[in-house]
Amino acid sequence: MRGRVRPLLNGVCCCLALTALLCRLPPADAAADEDSDKEESLEAKSSISSEEQSLEHPTGAHVVAGQILLDDKEPEVLHVEEVTFEIDEGEHEALIVEESSSSENFDSENEVLNDKEVQKPALIAIGGTADGETCHFPFLFLEQEYRECTVDGREDGRLWCATTYDYKQDEKWGFCETEEQAQKRRQMEEAEDLYQLGMKMLNQSSKKAQKKEAYQYLLKAADMKHIKAMEKVAYAMLFGEYLPQNIKFAKELLEKLAEEGSPKGQTALGFLYSSGLGINSSQAKALVYYTFGALGGNLLAHMILGYRYWAGIGVLQSCESALTHYRLVANQVASDISLTGGTVIQRIRLADELENPGVSGGMLEEDLIQYYQFLAEKGDVQAQVGLGQLHLHGGRGVEQNHQRAFEYFNQAADAGNPHAMAFLGKMYSEGSDTIPQSNETALKYFKKAADMGNPVGQSGLGMAYLYGRGVPVNHDLALKHFQKAAEQGWVDGQLQLGSMYYREASIIGENETYPRALLHWNRAASQGYMVARIKLGDYHFYGFGTDVDYETAFIHYRMASEQQHSAQAMFNLGYMHEKGLGIKQDIHLAKRYYDMAAEASPDAQVPVFLALCKLGMVYFLQYIHNTNVKEMFSQVDMDQLLGPEWDLYLMTIIALLLGTVIAYRQRQHQIIPRPAAQVQHPAEAHQEPQPEQPQQHEPQQQ
Repeated sequence: MRGRVRPLLNGVCCCLALTALLCRLPPADAAADEDSDKEESLEAKSSISSEEQSLEHPTGAHVVAGQILLDDKEPEVLHVEEVTFEIDEGEHEALIVEESSSSENFDSENEVLNDKEVQKPALIAIGGTADGETCHFPFLFLEQEYRECTVDGREDGRLWCATTYDYKQDEKWGFCETEEQAQKRRQMEEAEDLYQLGMKMLNQSSKKAQKKEAYQYLLKAADMKHIKAMEKVAYAMLFGEYLPQNIKFAKELLEKLAEEGSPKGQTALGFLYSSGLGINSSQAKALVYYTFGALGGNLLAHMILGYRYWAGIGVLQSCESALTHYRLVANQVASDISLTGGTVIQRIRLADELENPGVSGGMLEEDLIQYYQFLAEKGDVQAQVGLGQLHLHGGRGVEQNHQRAFEYFNQAADAGNPHAMAFLGKMYSEGSDTIPQSNETALKYFKKAADMGNPVGQSGLGMAYLYGRGVPVNHDLALKHFQKAAEQGWVDGQLQLGSMYYREASIIGENETYPRALLHWNRAASQGYMVARIKLGDYHFYGFGTDVDYETAFIHYRMASEQQHSAQAMFNLGYMHEKGLGIKQDIHLAKRYYDMAAEASPDAQVPVFLALCKLGMVYFLQYIHNTNVKEMFSQVDMDQLLGPEWDLYLMTIIALLLGTVIAYRQRQHQIIPRPAAQVQHPAEAHQEPQPEQPQQHEPQQQ
């Protein structure tokens, strides 16, 4: 029987393989109409009853019948089904394995692959009664199955596992970790508890004292090397929020975080290298850390890289790369904010140039202003803030009106808008005819806005600490708030950072003073501020924070002159043309720029007058220097002009002139009377005082 069945088994395997191949490669006719073939296949499968398939050997019948049903055009396969029922059980199981492997569909193959991916590596027990043996999962302990290591039953909290199914029966077990690993795990669990407690207090409390207490828990978790706690503590110490500001310690924490691969730590470390806080500035290192932070998914790093690629800061300008980074952030924000909710990010619009607020703007259409007023009356916060700024500065077809501006800002501030709060603080800080000056009220609004991350409020707080308005003078705190505002692109913060030169801040080294100031002047100038543009020219002219570069200084002065009509820039251009610094010397262009400066500003008229007097002298000396008197006389033919004896005539004229001068001098001496004799009586001298008068005038006549 076995000798007769073995060749038959081989034949069955061949038929099954051919059938599987035909099933996977449908005929051309079926390929033309795939949907109809599927319907026919379903009809063929349904034509065989489930009872018939389960006769005598349901498993073999099912598998083999499945292959028959896939191709109903092969009548010989029915014979194969009958033969398979005559095979004994052992050989039939082998046949089923071969058949199932040859006829496995793609879905079952994918399931097998998925099962392999889910399988975890074998865990080896450490110590215990089964050291070195493989942990058995699941295992039974106290009538409960465990599919992973557990701490149940142990007072020391170490993870363990059984190496057989029934621990009670065999009592074979081992630890899943070493003592060092267990101690580290317990420490991290404790750190996680401290971190969660600290974050819960931060999120649920609004009092400053409670937030400081929460950071004490975070400090303990950070000491246990909890990554997220280290991030929170590093940022708090970097900016001095609820913890004493300590740039050095924050830098050390950020370096540890960067080594651990923390995207937040890498981004913050890039910020330190970019701004030069507590470290020598290096834009190359800043770019490296920003890149690592972005690769780790940090949205702030993506925003920074997007701006750098857009503006070409430290990298080649590439709008495509900038768009890539900005798109990642936009997609993330869009997925986090639904259509009906989410945080509204307030748009920050830079104010016009304070020296001339109405230069760059044209007239706003009257209907557009009315439309904004309509929105403001309906409670639109952005319209209220926009109209408030418009009335505060004036220009653009709207007259300056502080009372209306105050009303609009008040409405927006009542709705919780931080930008409006900051401008209210600014109005109270500066004061006006309608708004009384009050440092306390200004400080209150500035703090509210700054706590909400508004750069205008942060800059206002910086001004308060810089000049002691309502608070003691503190240059370090002023620097901190200016830095926050400047990093958000607020020009006032950048201007103040540039003007401070960091001289009063201990976190900036002496060698970094002018380079840091130059950086912020450059940022402010890139946003169109005339004062910053002139400062850039001055820094390159005198070599502050950079090498002396007259050509670059000339470019900055010319930009301030042409774009913003700065009298100071025009005067500087006149001086450079006069001296030939960075450009060819040209006295005429120097005079032109001096005249333009006098016309641009009445305050420049006196300096321009003195400069023009000096320029006239320079012009005269230059004319004398360029004119050769000897050559000029050599070109004149005196023999032809005055005759061959012109030199005798000249000598005669000179002699006559000398004689005339001598005769005049002698006659003057004759007119002067002699002084009176010493024997003369004093009374006679009093009676005739007239001779004394010529004596008084004698030195003048001589």
